[in-house]
Amino acid sequence: MKTTLHGKPDRTQTDGSPVNSGNMVLFCTEGGEKIGMGHVMRCLSIAQVMKMRGIKVLFIVNEDKAVLDRVSSEGYPVRSSGFMDNGFIEYIKHCPTLKAVIFDTKRNIAEEIGQFRQIGVKVILIDSSTSAGDADLNIIPSLLPFHVPDNGRHHPQVMTGIEYFPLHRAFLTARQNMTGIPAPRLRVLVTMGGADPNRLTLRVIKAIHGMQGIEMNVVIGPSMEQNRELMDFRNKVNFIVGADVNKMASLMCEADVAITAFGITLYELAYMGVPSVVIANYREDKEDMAAFDKQGAGITLGYFEEVTDLDIRDAVALFLQNNDMSQHMSRNGRTLIDGRGTERIVNIIENLCGTSNACLHR
Repeated sequence: MKTTLHGKPDRTQTDGSPVNSGNMVLFCTEGGEKIGMGHVMRCLSIAQVMKMRGIKVLFIVNEDKAVLDRVSSEGYPVRSSGFMDNGFIEYIKHCPTLKAVIFDTKRNIAEEIGQFRQIGVKVILIDSSTSAGDADLNIIPSLLPFHVPDNGRHHPQVMTGIEYFPLHRAFLTARQNMTGIPAPRLRVLVTMGGADPNRLTLRVIKAIHGMQGIEMNVVIGPSMEQNRELMDFRNKVNFIVGADVNKMASLMCEADVAITAFGITLYELAYMGVPSVVIANYREDKEDMAAFDKQGAGITLGYFEEVTDLDIRDAVALFLQNNDMSQHMSRNGRTLIDGRGTERIVNIIENLCGTSNACLHR
């Protein structure tokens, strides 16, 4: 597979300087129609803070147009490649300033971790149990406890807890500007992530379309299949196609409740004080859903195959009928996510590499 720098003719940062002119951090992540955009968006949130601190950032991603477009739209140099193909290996040999690599993927990357550690590069995993015992640092932004298996060779540092949730700064800015002015109708935001692999968006629209006293904003993610049946609703509800992070933050400011899949959007909504009706795409989300349910920041309906249209309508009806419940959930969500998780992650990575002034900063 050929390794290419997306949208750039040479190895440069967006400011024109060579990528190896200052100490650098490499992000290896992936996204698309099957796995969504959550891995990518978490990395972009962390990269944003690093860039603000003067740290060079490069992305290696899978060959998915939506992923490439999203990363490059935020101004980062991005290469489409396998994580450790021949072109990739040759490339990093010419990056002597590479200090750390951050993997956000569900793949087994034991081989890649070993090769990076052999050349003295620190390896950080985000929300991954695969090969967790071989990395230098594991960051698990979850409500559930996490234990790294002991491989008898290496004992990584582990940071676990929802206080490490990497929130994009667009949400920090947007929440400061929220007015809290009530609307005459219940404003429902439907956002099933970047991919919506189980076509839940269409199911939700069908379930609640026509309910009295509501208005809908429906986000069509960048990797979502836009089939004809879904598009038949474009004149009946407000569609927002391919909303970037700033637009998403703005839409959340205008929402009274959101219907969403389990993933990073759920915690962004919590920070914004928007209660959620949550549907799981995967059975393995059961424990995470239960942990979120205990926080009182939304209503969890369960695994999508076991959720009925009536379940969805009944959940929305509760918000129509009970403003006190909605306000209580809003306060709980704001308490759950404090917005400082990204700063915490970057501080830990800087400390892992040495001193924050000497290791990663130019």
